[in-house]
Amino acid sequence: MKIVKQVVGWLPKAYVFLIPVYFILHNYYLYHQQIPFFLLKTHLLFWLLLPFIIVACLSFLIPDRRKTVNVLASFLLLFYFFFGPAYDVLRQVPYVKILSKISVILGLTITAIVAMVLYRKKIKMEQSRIPSLLYLIFLTLIFIESIDFIFFHNRFVKNNKDLKPVFQLDSGLSMMRHKPDIYHFIFDELSQTKAAADFLKYDNTFLDSTLKNRGFYIASNSQSAYIQTPFSIASTFQGSVFSSEHEKRIGLMDYQLAYHEIRQNQYIPYLIRNGYQIHNLAEYKIYPDEPDSGIADPVNDIEQVVINQTYPALMYELINSAIKDKLSNVFENEANRNGEIILAQKHILDRIKRVSDYSSNQHIQPAFIHMHINAPHLPGFFDSTGKPWSAQTVKAYRYDTILHNAYKVNMAFTRKIILELVEKIQVATKGQAIIIIQSDHGYRGSMKYPVPDSIKYKNFMAIYFPDQDYDWLDQDFFLPNTFRVLLKKYTDSTILLTPIVKKQIRSSFIDD
Repeated sequence: MKIVKQVVGWLPKAYVFLIPVYFILHNYYLYHQQIPFFLLKTHLLFWLLLPFIIVACLSFLIPDRRKTVNVLASFLLLFYFFFGPAYDVLRQVPYVKILSKISVILGLTITAIVAMVLYRKKIKMEQSRIPSLLYLIFLTLIFIESIDFIFFHNRFVKNNKDLKPVFQLDSGLSMMRHKPDIYHFIFDELSQTKAAADFLKYDNTFLDSTLKNRGFYIASNSQSAYIQTPFSIASTFQGSVFSSEHEKRIGLMDYQLAYHEIRQNQYIPYLIRNGYQIHNLAEYKIYPDEPDSGIADPVNDIEQVVINQTYPALMYELINSAIKDKLSNVFENEANRNGEIILAQKHILDRIKRVSDYSSNQHIQPAFIHMHINAPHLPGFFDSTGKPWSAQTVKAYRYDTILHNAYKVNMAFTRKIILELVEKIQVATKGQAIIIIQSDHGYRGSMKYPVPDSIKYKNFMAIYFPDQDYDWLDQDFFLPNTFRVLLKKYTDSTILLTPIVKKQIRSSFIDD
């Protein structure tokens, strides 16, 4: 009984341990379907040991004041674990957004440390009830998380919130009558030709006319549902817009859910059932059991997202980004910068070459080849002829010229890629492969060089069917109908096309 009383008496002091416990459980509940947590065992062990390390260090400095040490440790732990979520909230609230500035964060950190020291000297913290209060708070949070996990499941498992697709593929859908190879290319932010002419005064009609001469159908008034890459691609693979509000502010978690929805699409499993081999050259996965491609997407790297939620990691990322953006000439190593640019150039060229090589090789099974390339999306790495830029030229276009001009150069480079790929594929397949060339959204510009909202949704869309029968297609093509069009063309099932719905979602998070 005495031991029990001692344990109960010590429980209020356990709050410093409950802070990382809550942090770990919260992330496990949130991401356990996405990442194997044993891969984070080193980080988890460090997070669990950190309270004892902090308390031990402070106890050494203040050996006879246990509660004082615990209170001081609580401030440090709260800073360490919970500034990330607080920072994300601050960025999204208009009237306090200024508090998310790096200079403000550093100022608040210094102020908090000074306040801790003064608070300790002024108040007899040995009698403080702060540890007991924090202990109850974190017990309550863990209880709420547990109830949510047990009864409401994980957002990635049972997605009954904002991102649930409204179209379900019929389980009794007939098999495809013909099974040609399918090449599906997404060029990020490639503007619809008419929109480029109207807003940018840029003539890209050579792309349209050349593709038409090669038998393509050009949807001259195609539109996307979203202007954020993962949402737009997810709506394409899911065949519908999400059941979210018309206007909604989104954050990093929503982007990860959108990537998750891409993997959970119904069309790739259907193609696999039809005997297709799947070749994915994008930064994200397009079906659940897809092996790792080695191409990392920082937005979708959930392991790193979990790690980066701690205060030191967040501050490192913020300060590192500020140095790269504002003081690149002083702190960036020229050799490293050149190496990064060469790597980015090689990355793009390698994927293009892999598509060309695959189309030239003989294969028995039909194939679905998917590629996403950040072109003409900035930054640019090539001139209009496809010649790699030097690091100095990349920097000049990134910082010293009007953004629209850099985008126009990238438009020319993208046009060159598209026409070369189409020619190689059609020659190699004797014109018997389906080729889909589209962008995830139109040109978005930037805050410094704004673009009207109407232009941002005007994406590029071109499709080639071997029989070149497009009578039933509409110039007002809607991006989420991409795979519905394929099923309508190659199955005996009745497939309805979804009407155009623009989803205006706002974000302070830069997706791509």
